[in-house]
Amino acid sequence: PELKDPISIEIVKVLFDKADLNVSEITDQLRDRRGSASRTIVRERLQGLVEKGIVIAREGPQGVTHYSISEEVADRWYRMLGLRR
Repeated sequence: PELKDPISIEIVKVLFDKADLNVSEITDQLRDRRGSASRTIVRERLQGLVEKGIVIAREGPQGVTHYSISEEVADRWYRMLGLRR
């Protein structure tokens, strides 16, 4: 998918590396990679990615939302890169 926002791109990279993360876990990963990250901004970007169908949100234990790359997007990238799942 074509993403121009660097934070959204980095969120997608984080979720390709490890799926099923909550906002706090994604924010921590972004802080490790970028040096800074705000949970509010991460939450906003995730909402946009969910609306675009790039990321899916699932309610996990204790009502905490977890995020993963959508199967459709993952399949498209694997095909484009010539990789098998």
